[in-house]
Amino acid sequence: MHRVLMPTERRKPQLADEAQRRLLGPLRVLEQHLQTRSHLAGDRFTVADICVASVMAWLQGATDLMAQCPRVEGWLRRCVLRPAFLEVRLMAKSA
Repeated sequence: MHRVLMPTERRKPQLADEAQRRLLGPLRVLEQHLQTRSHLAGDRFTVADICVASVMAWLQGATDLMAQCPRVEGWLRRCVLRPAFLEVRLMAKSA
């Protein structure tokens, strides 16, 4: 939020840097997990992917962070490009 969503004058880059530093550990765990499977619970898309991807969608703008975890970035991209995900996002914007 402190890099993209907040008005520029209210952003605190040090908070964004700290959040990014703290997220790198869990993302590396997920990166390792995705070495042997295409989704969180194996090789099929499940509700686990929906839940985690819906939260992690906020990270799409964190290109430096996501570049350190290419498997996570690819998995997230596949999740958010699913037709149902795109439809829900569109519905949310029009509400």
